[in-house]
Amino acid sequence: MTSIATLAPRIKRFVAATMVCSCCLTLAACGYGPLGLPTKGMVQTLAPVEQQTQRVYTNPEGPDDNAPPEDIVSGFYDAMPAGVQSDGYEVAREYLTKAAAADWNGDISALVYDGTPDIRRRVNAMGSAHSDDRSMVVEVDLKVVGKLDSHGLYTAYEGAQVTSLTYMLAKESNQWRISALDNGVVVSKADFEQVFRQVSVYQVDHSGTCAIPDVRWLSWRNWRTQAVKEVLADASDWLSGVVRDPNPGDVRLAVNSVPVDGSTAEVNLDGAFAELDEGERARLVRRIRMTLGDGSTEYQIKVLGAGVDYSDADSELTLGTESLPSNGVYTLTGGYVVSLSSSSPLRVGEVPGYEHAKGFVFSATGGAVLRENHVVDCLDADGKSCNQLFSGEHMNAISEGIDGEIWGIGADGRTLHVSRNGKEAVLNVSWLDPGTRIVSLAVSPEGARLALAVETDQETSDQNNAQKSGDDANTDKANTDKANTTDQTNDETTENAHASASVMMTGVARDSDGLPTALGGDAVTVSAQRHVTMLTFYNELSLVYVTKAGQDVVQEGFRQITPGPANTQRLPDADVVSIAAGQIAQVRRLAALDDSGTVRSVSGTLDGSWSIADSQVVALGEQ
Repeated sequence: MTSIATLAPRIKRFVAATMVCSCCLTLAACGYGPLGLPTKGMVQTLAPVEQQTQRVYTNPEGPDDNAPPEDIVSGFYDAMPAGVQSDGYEVAREYLTKAAAADWNGDISALVYDGTPDIRRRVNAMGSAHSDDRSMVVEVDLKVVGKLDSHGLYTAYEGAQVTSLTYMLAKESNQWRISALDNGVVVSKADFEQVFRQVSVYQVDHSGTCAIPDVRWLSWRNWRTQAVKEVLADASDWLSGVVRDPNPGDVRLAVNSVPVDGSTAEVNLDGAFAELDEGERARLVRRIRMTLGDGSTEYQIKVLGAGVDYSDADSELTLGTESLPSNGVYTLTGGYVVSLSSSSPLRVGEVPGYEHAKGFVFSATGGAVLRENHVVDCLDADGKSCNQLFSGEHMNAISEGIDGEIWGIGADGRTLHVSRNGKEAVLNVSWLDPGTRIVSLAVSPEGARLALAVETDQETSDQNNAQKSGDDANTDKANTDKANTTDQTNDETTENAHASASVMMTGVARDSDGLPTALGGDAVTVSAQRHVTMLTFYNELSLVYVTKAGQDVVQEGFRQITPGPANTQRLPDADVVSIAAGQIAQVRRLAALDDSGTVRSVSGTLDGSWSIADSQVVALGEQ
């Protein structure tokens, strides 16, 4: 389930705790004993996330005769995307001296930039260019938004950082060429998905039952070979402590390629593969199959180990993506739980006494309400109160997990609490920097990944000081209309408490019953966007997140394959206070609750128009 669980203070007075929550359709939910899922109703099967197959191929030209240094660097930038995509840097190396071309490795990393590079000659203290007849220094300023490491893991940079790169040029055969440069490529955000392919390198949790997508971005020209190498390499650091050793036998590719014969990928492994036990061989073949097949367990591969065909080694293995009963979106309205899953809203339970609730999650098996006093009450499947969760400890927010579990963010903003099937756990976030607090969270469909929106004390202090300065400058005006502005000021102060955040992702380790026991030993920054206060997984790979609306602040929405570059998500015209993904009118949709109590939704690619799912939730709740 995925919840719309937080309301701006002004809406709390207008709507009787009108909130939305949903149960996410689990694309790859892992089996941890009893699932606590509905035993009847529609079952929806979703295909793995589709990959982009139509690419625009670039055909760069080599350097012109007598081109000036700036044009050489500019031409090199134009040629790098084709090197990643198709030609293996054949044209790009024409812009380098012979020695530099032999030493330079474009595949070691990638900087991703937005906008237009600023290319210029370096000047000295006298204002003239550093040069002589045989050498020259050219600098390039870029607004860098992210970086890929040598394994294709994307890390977002904060606020499009301006980065300066230096290129030494020398004359070779009387033509300017780049003689010294850093390894790695530089690619524009616009070109990124044309030259890099998103690949989910599937890892396996300690139970051996859960396939976890470890998203990488690999060059289109040889992505299958790179993908198999990453299957055989270590998992990303943010999954440390969460997944099994991906390659206990130190298996390697026997040849440095993965050719495709018709529709079948051929993977030739060395003799170490045959030395693995039967279970490890099966899991490795399944991981290769799913990685090359974008999550499909039916993708055709031929796996050889020391000349022996092991293509069917995983035929009895159940590890993969499973289709589970789809669950819907619910609202808490005027004392009722209302389902939006069918063609018209349906009241499913009466829950009086929560007129000022601060959070709400619900599924077919029950849910929870975060009361105004920050205590969490359990709800059964009929909406009746069960008991208090988390021993009555105060929570800043609640969210949903898989199989009906409830997650809470502790009052300190640094501790996570989980309730699952009558058991509870407390998770410490060891890698969270001092002075940083968790604002919101979202659990992935399979339950092994956790996205967190975080903020820092300094950023919150800066926001509050800015608000105070503005208040002081307008003291006379505020005193003139104090009765009308007191509530607004309080609301803005609350908003500023969540004013500056970034989004991170880590892994979730679970015991044999599925209860979370620890988080990954590290985290990856998936977005450095500030002011994020709400987020949800739309599907297995895509994360949607929204910034806080405030005075003179334009609310923004984003979506991205996580981790990867972000794209703008269009929002409804009104201020959004919460988002969720789930079943609405029998279609999987992204839902947004605005500050007037209206729920709107959008489906498909999320680029379409928002349609009203429930425009009078208060009235509906009172019927």
